[in-house]
Amino acid sequence: MAQVSLTQGLAALSSSDFSYASKYETEITFQGVTNKDRNLTIRCDNITMPGRNLRTVMNGNVYGPPHEMVQGTTFGEIAATFYLSSDMRELKTFHEWQDKIVNPDTYDLNYYKETVGVVKIFSLDKSENRTFGIELVEAFPKTIDPIQVGHASPNTINKVGVSFQYRYWKHARVAVASVVAT
Repeated sequence: MAQVSLTQGLAALSSSDFSYASKYETEITFQGVTNKDRNLTIRCDNITMPGRNLRTVMNGNVYGPPHEMVQGTTFGEIAATFYLSSDMRELKTFHEWQDKIVNPDTYDLNYYKETVGVVKIFSLDKSENRTFGIELVEAFPKTIDPIQVGHASPNTINKVGVSFQYRYWKHARVAVASVVAT
């Protein structure tokens, strides 16, 4: 087995290309509202890339020690935080989306397929090119966090947290940047 010196390891790491948490982009689309003006993209302070969990059950019908067997896949909520403009249009957008799901006057539910949308999260390289993407399928804003205001924070920009629920996620298509030879 070949041994790698500390110097060789550090040299390999320093020449590597890393993914940076601050280099990302989001696209949020649902019926009636699209991300055409990129306002939600620009105002997204942070967002969580989803994980994946294999749901298991104990298989005790075997001779010897029991073991767990995979039964399916589960997906949890993801959290995002958005900077709010002076007219709070970002907050209004999420309120409108939730109002499409549950009518605030009658509490009637709308049809599922008419209320879900798509949330895409892209990782960017240093040149702002998309390198990796996740698409949350059949997503909706499950929770809109309260916004705390106060006189002790005169220069603080308001933010709102939004938790998205979704049916599942898949890899989003990322266009490969073409290199033009000169």
